[in-house]
Amino acid sequence: MFNFEFLAWTVGLLATLAALAYVFVFLITHWAVVLLVAAAITLYILKWARIFLVRMIVDYDANNGDGRVIIERLLPHPTLPETGAR
Repeated sequence: MFNFEFLAWTVGLLATLAALAYVFVFLITHWAVVLLVAAAITLYILKWARIFLVRMIVDYDANNGDGRVIIERLLPHPTLPETGAR
């Protein structure tokens, strides 16, 4: 029911952002901290993009007018099934 790897990455990202915010506010105000924040968020997005970046195509005329919904992943996932049609 829960994806504990995703929850661990989310908690790790929030802890990293909190630590970098503390460093930025109380210790040094430097552009490197801003770059580390951007890198942490980018790494998080790229790690989970394969699961969350999907495209839904609705074909209203398929199945004799009953319609069909096709869900395609924009980035292939190594273990989840994919649709081959584009």
